[in-house]
Amino acid sequence: MAVEEEKPPIWEAFCSALGTDYRKAKEIVGASGITHQAIGVDDKGKRVVLVSGDSNPRIASLMRVDVQATMPDVRVLIARQLALDLAHTARKMFFTEEGTLDLTGC
Repeated sequence: MAVEEEKPPIWEAFCSALGTDYRKAKEIVGASGITHQAIGVDDKGKRVVLVSGDSNPRIASLMRVDVQATMPDVRVLIARQLALDLAHTARKMFFTEEGTLDLTGC
């Protein structure tokens, strides 16, 4: 069952980059009732890409098995969001422990 709703344009670009057709649906519900956010379908390759709204890898894994159980002849892939502190990452990559900029590794 799918419910239609407008989604941010990022999901359409994401699904297109993975070679799937973006489907305008708010959510898709698997066998257990867990909901998924964005949906990309590749009919020719028999693939479904679902975007998880949960960053927990365990939930993403359960989602894949959940939907795979309802569609055994299709490969189900799950993409999950990843929270990343860019300021912290940049400091670790480009600054020394003394706080000076180090671009020698670039």
